[in-house]
Amino acid sequence: MMTRETDVLSDVVMNALWFSDRYMPTSTPGKEQPAEERNPGKLARDFWARCIVDAGPGPQARFKETLELFFEAVNIQARSRDAGEIPDLETYIDVRRDTSGCKPCWALI
Repeated sequence: MMTRETDVLSDVVMNALWFSDRYMPTSTPGKEQPAEERNPGKLARDFWARCIVDAGPGPQARFKETLELFFEAVNIQARSRDAGEIPDLETYIDVRRDTSGCKPCWALI
């Protein structure tokens, strides 16, 4: 249940970063997006439009890469939670490094 919601949020936000000038709904089977953009996408698109004015190509690429890692880690965490699994300490720390959300922030510094 949580996995599907985090997957949708990831798709919406990353779509806004990759297509910053317009909304382009994904039509990939199983990942279809509605014709009307969701609010998280609107927020991400507005944020990104302001960032790319001052951020060069390097920081932009690093931000997208680390935000994708964040969403992947959140999805891993949601999948474990849905399955009732408790990760061992090493796995938890490895995933937690990306779920903290610090890496995308550092990419913009």
